Amino acid sequence: MLHFHNMLKTALLIATVAMFLVAAHMAKAKGVDFVDVPVLKDVVRMGTVITPDMLEYKEFPETSLNNVYKEVSSIVGKEAGTNLRYGFPLRDGQLIEPLAVHRGDPVLLQFNKKGIALTAEGKSLSDGHKGDVVDVLNTSSNKRVQGIVSGNNAVTVN
Repeated sequence: MLHFHNMLKTALLIATVAMFLVAAHMAKAKGVDFVDVPVLKDVVRMGTVITPDMLEYKEFPETSLNNVYKEVSSIVGKEAGTNLRYGFPLRDGQLIEPLAVHRGDPVLLQFNKKGIALTAEGKSLSDGHKGDVVDVLNTSSNKRVQGIVSGNNAVTVN
């Protein structure tokens, strides 16, 4: 059953590519402008941070590029929010900002109360993007606190 499932997925991918190639050929015949767009060279799994060496350029009809990342600089450093196919333009919603805090990693806790700022070491109890609320274990007091992710491995507690 698994072999059949893989064959079906491959057939669907081939059909999708074939339909796109036919549409591209028809677009060229009609004089539609084509644009070079960054695409992935290989499949990328969810959670992977995109690096420049993962990208190459391909030509696509300009009319098919709604909500597509057109600049490498807007892709590099982002994280795959889902598994991504290679060879197709990346669309809005497929990439997210990478996690700034990872569960189990050490973090810098920054306490700010009435003009007094203190720092302490902590251990993140959850993953978080910048601006997310996360739980952190203050390793000095062994108490659980909640704070806002303020940067890479940094959490602010008010």
